[in-house]
Amino acid sequence: MIKKILSVTLSLLTVAALMIFNTAVKGEAETNDSEIIIEKLSGRVLYQKDPDEKRYIASLTKIMTAIVVIENCDLEKKITVPAKCCGIEGSSVYLKPNEVLSVEDLLYGLMLRSGNDCAETLAVTLFGSIDSFARKMNEKAREIGAENTNFVNPHGLYDGENYSTARDMAYITAYGMKLNAFRKIAGSRSKVITDSATGESRYLKNKNKLLFGYEPCIGVKTGYTKKAGRCLASAAVKGNTELISVVLNCGPMYEISERNFEAAFARYETIELLNRENFSFESDVGGKEKARGYIKESFSYPLTDDEKSAVETKIVTENGLKAPLKKDEIIGRIDITLENQLIFSQNIYSILDVEKKFGLSDAIKNWRMYNNR
Repeated sequence: MIKKILSVTLSLLTVAALMIFNTAVKGEAETNDSEIIIEKLSGRVLYQKDPDEKRYIASLTKIMTAIVVIENCDLEKKITVPAKCCGIEGSSVYLKPNEVLSVEDLLYGLMLRSGNDCAETLAVTLFGSIDSFARKMNEKAREIGAENTNFVNPHGLYDGENYSTARDMAYITAYGMKLNAFRKIAGSRSKVITDSATGESRYLKNKNKLLFGYEPCIGVKTGYTKKAGRCLASAAVKGNTELISVVLNCGPMYEISERNFEAAFARYETIELLNRENFSFESDVGGKEKARGYIKESFSYPLTDDEKSAVETKIVTENGLKAPLKKDEIIGRIDITLENQLIFSQNIYSILDVEKKFGLSDAIKNWRMYNNR
């Protein structure tokens, strides 16, 4: 229920924010594209244009390919390249039959040079077939919340059933950028990979020009086919604000992405509204006994200057608490609202049973241990 409330709330807040954001980019030539900017951690949409239109996404497909491989495979594992995975049409690192490369090296070929041969090699050797790999991709898409996405191959070569939306690809990209290995690979400007069988090396330079021409950019992936047009998913950081941009079927994809990043950075600042380490809470459980609580997550949120004063935090105590309490029992809830709209909610959990069981000094020690872990 909380997820549905938050989804509706974010949508309402986005509508108001976009009216002002769009003013900052007014005057640009109209393009038949889809665009979106989100803040990585909260998922708040800061700008959007036709974000839910289903489109072909070309090699942005490889973002999900990389996620699935990273989460399910040993990156140091050596793979012998099958002959049937060589000579794939489109972008390629020109793999040769019986080359021996690590999974990680193939991921660099996948993400930096958009190697379709790397994509098929990873899918076939690690998951048995293209179809079984695509099923894994779709399972992960549903888990992330990408409901308007369908994958049928690991590389994004044209297939009428391989599609997504700007919004879904932003969520998928944000998920990927939370994985250390993905973040490292997607943000690399170059990489040398070596065939273990022959010792021959390849130098790979990232195709993503935004990495070289826009300083805040830290990745992620380009894509192009005639059906999909030019596509770009990218991430950028200024201060403690990390943004994800996706543009689909966008001719000036680098220029539009940079423009959108700059407008969002100028308008929003990510503020930490809740710190797990510094949080403390105490609730009566009858008589002189107290229950002390902790939370499991910190929370930050992108806000405009005007919105900062409209944030409110409220703690709701669980009714009917009685000793003895068990550790990690829910004793309350913390809600954060923006302009009276719920933007975050999480439970408060008990740290200890009751003071009388541990003694006051042990209770304080226990509280400090949990509050500073």
